[in-house]
Amino acid sequence: PGDGSAPRRARAAAAAAGQRSPAPARAAKEMEKSGPGRILPVHHIEPRRWIDFVKVGVEHATLLELRDLPEDASVGQVGDIVNTHLGKIDDNKCVTRLLKGLGHFRKSRQALLLVRFLEGSSVGMDLIAYGSAIAACQKCGNWYDAIQLLKSMFMKSLEMDTISCNSAISACSKDGRWGLALALFAGMRRDGMKLNAISYNAVISACAQEQVWMMSLDLMSEMEQSGNTPDIFTYSGVIAACDKGGEWHRALQFLGKIKDLDLKANTLVYSSAVSACARRGVWDQAFALLDEMDRTGVAANAITCNPILYALGLAGDMRQLLEVLSYMSRKGIPASEGVLDTVTGAVEMLYQMQDRFGEEADDDEDATDGPIEGPGPSPQVVEELLSRLAPEPAWLLMRWLQRTSCEVSRATYGVALRVCAESGRWVQAMQLLDTMVSSRLTVTNYARSAALRSCESSGMWTTALHLFGAIAQSGVQPDVVCYNSLVNTCESGGDRTRALQVLRMMNDDHVEVNAFTHARVVGARSVATGTADSVLDDMRGQRWSKSIRDGSPIGRKKST
Repeated sequence: PGDGSAPRRARAAAAAAGQRSPAPARAAKEMEKSGPGRILPVHHIEPRRWIDFVKVGVEHATLLELRDLPEDASVGQVGDIVNTHLGKIDDNKCVTRLLKGLGHFRKSRQALLLVRFLEGSSVGMDLIAYGSAIAACQKCGNWYDAIQLLKSMFMKSLEMDTISCNSAISACSKDGRWGLALALFAGMRRDGMKLNAISYNAVISACAQEQVWMMSLDLMSEMEQSGNTPDIFTYSGVIAACDKGGEWHRALQFLGKIKDLDLKANTLVYSSAVSACARRGVWDQAFALLDEMDRTGVAANAITCNPILYALGLAGDMRQLLEVLSYMSRKGIPASEGVLDTVTGAVEMLYQMQDRFGEEADDDEDATDGPIEGPGPSPQVVEELLSRLAPEPAWLLMRWLQRTSCEVSRATYGVALRVCAESGRWVQAMQLLDTMVSSRLTVTNYARSAALRSCESSGMWTTALHLFGAIAQSGVQPDVVCYNSLVNTCESGGDRTRALQVLRMMNDDHVEVNAFTHARVVGARSVATGTADSVLDDMRGQRWSKSIRDGSPIGRKKST
């Protein structure tokens, strides 16, 4: 009815049923369900919930502006934003929600500025608000601000709780500050705080370093004696500590305890165990753990495979390194920047070892035990590695791909031929072309021109002519790039007359010349002027022929 009695009756019925007005969080969820940019219909909102929607909207706008503040913002800027949207804050719950929101966005610096502003206001900071701010620092690994907030709590005579101290220890752990983490843990023990499993897990993870890895084992023993049951996070930290200490036996023992306790080992646990085995060169155990991950349904990632690749690179075992890359290709694991850098460094190190000691992989009959399993590394990964490597290590990688019978794509051969062209390895370029033909891969003009350029770099113009003749006999029409490579090869070998004959051949085959071709003609005029002029007459219909005949630069007027 228009007299407004319906809302009053609805409120009375809700009060009689003992229902309470929903919290702002519930109002926010309902706004989120309505979708971005949409307004919830008025008849869907109870009268008492209007104030909740208004509060949520204002707090959300405040949070977004605080989130977008730069790292070097001042406390005054934070105060202007808060005063503009919220006015005078008289509710600690609003402060807590803002700090939790900044923690969700990983904005610990802005959370600290908000704390400094509120400390000088009338509302102040309570224990829960400080805990939310320290949790925001913990998510970002900002240990310094977390310690400063604990110091502020102490100066305000607030009793520090276990949750705040656990967050500070975790912040120190993320940045590798194991000394500070141990000091905070010792302070909690001295002050008689209740140490729970989270406290022990945080300090155990902090001690998973090469210097103090034994301390993680001692803390786990103390945890069990204090009545706290170790969980999967505890074992994860201890196995990571064994990895840092090179204790692969203990890492496997703790992994066995996880199975005995029916705990679900995650990717991080297996990655630490695999890394511990790879550090000591126990390849059978490392690959057995990868197979176990497949059987148990635990997905491996680049973090799991990167330690194995690094250790294999140090050992100079190229075959098993390619097997790991093949495993990543089969499982669909993308090669991260860390993996590519690791493999690049391993190939370069192997090349340096062979160059120093005079060892060639092709001369070692026992270097491979047959083809590797699967189709081999991903073509995209191989192409990226060949592009990153210098010519000599790139050729070493390509040679190993052929020895292990990996499936190499046409694009990969193109990249390898480009590397041969840049380094002048014409013999290897011819071998790659033969391999492409024997593998029944289509030899593109790009591959042929790259092989011709490899002959050009080494001045092997006779080989380039034989290759060009083979191209013509195969029934494929060479393009202008192939012709230009052959012209430049002949000119580099000192046979400019033959270079001009190739130019005449281009004209006979109706191949359209480009600026590079014209530049070759201009270079040949000084040696064989008559022949060059004859070729230019034949190219009279081509572009820029008049400017070349006049001797003026390409694309410019004669006067310039």
